[in-house]
Amino acid sequence: MNLAIVSASEAGLVFLGGLAMFFVGGIPFGLLVGFLNGVDVRKAGSGNIGATNVGRTCGRFWGILTLALDAAKGFLPVLFLAPLAGRHFVPGVPHCEVVMQVAFGIGAIAGHMFPVYLGFKGGKGIATAAGVFLAASPWALLCAFSAWVLFTVLTRYVSVGSIASVIALASGQVITDPEAFRNRLGVTLFSLGVMVFAIYKHRGNVKRIIQGTEPKIRLGKKDAEAAKP
Repeated sequence: MNLAIVSASEAGLVFLGGLAMFFVGGIPFGLLVGFLNGVDVRKAGSGNIGATNVGRTCGRFWGILTLALDAAKGFLPVLFLAPLAGRHFVPGVPHCEVVMQVAFGIGAIAGHMFPVYLGFKGGKGIATAAGVFLAASPWALLCAFSAWVLFTVLTRYVSVGSIASVIALASGQVITDPEAFRNRLGVTLFSLGVMVFAIYKHRGNVKRIIQGTEPKIRLGKKDAEAAKP
């Protein structure tokens, strides 16, 4: 009976940890950076609060800053706080550090995608997910980043690169982590969940690509000159 009570209590603490990160992940850095530049990014460009749209509407520097801030929402808590919380608050949970990392990661990404501060209308979660996996599974993230660079350069669509990156993330987690289906199964399932949700959030981009209205990025002088009237 006592064991059941302890298990329920620890499960509740894991849930509370993820819930706390939901509110942290919901901090709309892209919107705040846009306001600093006098732009409501929800009403400009694609209307998204993520780094790509901030860069498109406010400038490259501000897009990179938003990317870093959104990634930090996932990276710092998962790397530093989650293991401590696991060891100190839920030591009876098997693989407590991994469990808490997954809970924190889910909370941060879900918070970014569905921010309570903006009526649950947020970004696509790519940057925050990158921060989470930089802390939890850096080799899988390297696979994801490589795929993002390759497909973004080949297609000049950031959205295509992003979709390719989450597919590579899940594949990379399975391939590079020897504990992917044992002690770190939670991280593997998490990576698959990120892939599914990120692809779902990009459905509008896919539709615009098919319609030919999705904006392409400029990779060099040739592209810039071609875009001039």
